[in-house]
Amino acid sequence: MSKIDIIQKINQKLSRYLYLEMKVYSFKDNELIIVAGKDLIYYHSYEIKFINVSTILLNSEWNVSPSENHAIQLIDKAEAKKINMSYKVIQGNNVYKILNDDNLPFYVVAENISYEEKTVKYY
Repeated sequence: MSKIDIIQKINQKLSRYLYLEMKVYSFKDNELIIVAGKDLIYYHSYEIKFINVSTILLNSEWNVSPSENHAIQLIDKAEAKKINMSYKVIQGNNVYKILNDDNLPFYVVAENISYEEKTVKYY
């Protein structure tokens, strides 16, 4: 599945919700896992994994209204060039833009992305 297909699938799944909480779940060995759910105090329902991450520009927690906007995008060439020049992005990586209700520009630069729908309860 292509990166664009994965992003479309993520946005399609998340768009079923009026409101979601998202947060950084873990960052280890250049893998960033962002989770999403209706109430992250108790559980999460989705995991978005960025593989071979080189740059992270985001808050640790945020809210999103995915029914109004896509949660994740691959950015256009002009915006990518700006990020590339500012953060010396390694060629072959992709710049993913993560949208949020505060309209802050969040970015993850990574080689690849994957997605898993599963419920993980916090005890």
